[in-house]
Amino acid sequence: PADAEGVALQPVFVWHPSPSATSYRLQLGIRPYFGESTTALDVSGITDTTYTCSIQLPPNRYLFWRVMASNEIGSSGWSEVFKFKTTEITRVSDAENLPDRLELAQNYPNPFNLETTFVVRLPESSHVTLRIFDATGRLVDVVVDQNLEAGEYRLRYSATSLSSGIYFYQLVAGKEVRTGKMMLIK
Repeated sequence: PADAEGVALQPVFVWHPSPSATSYRLQLGIRPYFGESTTALDVSGITDTTYTCSIQLPPNRYLFWRVMASNEIGSSGWSEVFKFKTTEITRVSDAENLPDRLELAQNYPNPFNLETTFVVRLPESSHVTLRIFDATGRLVDVVVDQNLEAGEYRLRYSATSLSSGIYFYQLVAGKEVRTGKMMLIK
């Protein structure tokens, strides 16, 4: 994610390769400057130009990230600092109107251009994951991966790092699984 909104709570960071790099270091922070008290994640030894966030990020929050390249000679300077805002998880129902079964509505709009919304109805508190897969079945993003109370939620998702095409989304809540198909048109 780079200067995007509605980014998944466990995003996949992607950057351009450095021709002579053998590894990369990624930092994620709560401020655009990185210090001991403002750095939430600092990972070295990444050998690919993608990294799936290993921690659960807070919803509806601006965060910042940067990367540097390394090889046997030394390290580059830091990249520019990128800003993004995590997805907003909006609870829209209270305990009096709980659904009697797990529901995952079709995302809307569908087809969509960059942003779409998922509606999830939980009959009971549960650990919930909502993942996005490409047409080959490869995991490309995680929208949410956290415990949610019973109720109805609207999960906004921004697909800025994805290319046009057909994608599948999968909701796992407890032992139940729901899937759907969506089309991104840029």
